Amino acid sequence: MDSFDRTRAPELGGDPDRIFLPGPYHFLPFKGPIVETAFAGVADPVSTQRVHHARADAPPTFLATADKDMLVLPRDGDALGQALHGQGVAVERKSYPNVGHTGLVKAIAKPLRGHASVLEEMDNFAHKVTRIEG
Repeated sequence: MDSFDRTRAPELGGDPDRIFLPGPYHFLPFKGPIVETAFAGVADPVSTQRVHHARADAPPTFLATADKDMLVLPRDGDALGQALHGQGVAVERKSYPNVGHTGLVKAIAKPLRGHASVLEEMDNFAHKVTRIEG
């Protein structure tokens, strides 16, 4: 599910105003065997890049990148953050030092949480943007 495909969120048990999933932010052209294999056969490569889908009704967004990631570069997250911010979307941008491509997901796993503060910062962001005043 693309983070901006709000129509499928309810069918998958989600809230379209609070969902953001990782994926390609902004890294054309596809370079390297992993990326080329992952996107082989895509008819419209531009459509896979979230930066081209930034719009004002996107949910508040937490963008995390790893500074040692050689597949999804931090500048790609910056580009998406700027595109969303330009549409008026609340964006929190974090880059994690000494973390590689899989390190962000690994840092969420219980045994590896000490490697980066990803889970804590995602949780703080989720609480901040979903708090209901009343």
